[in-house]
Amino acid sequence: IDVRFLGAAVTVSETVYDDLTIVGNLTATGNVTLSGILQADPQTKASTDPGHTGQICWDANYIYVCTAANTWKRVALTGGVF
Repeated sequence: IDVRFLGAAVTVSETVYDDLTIVGNLTATGNVTLSGILQADPQTKASTDPGHTGQICWDANYIYVCTAANTWKRVALTGGVF
């Protein structure tokens, strides 16, 4: 018999002061407050790439927002040194 533990729901109701790494999906109910720098791997999106409404990604030139299933819109980033 081969038994494998694939995962479980975990509830965190306290403040996390150290690094927190989540592998897989994170579903939040209620408000989520972030401070610091939000980081993600840069991902350029074509207008019809797979996606779900509400997804956001960015690269060095644009912010991409999925506005409907497999429908992305982008806005150019401008500026430079502050």
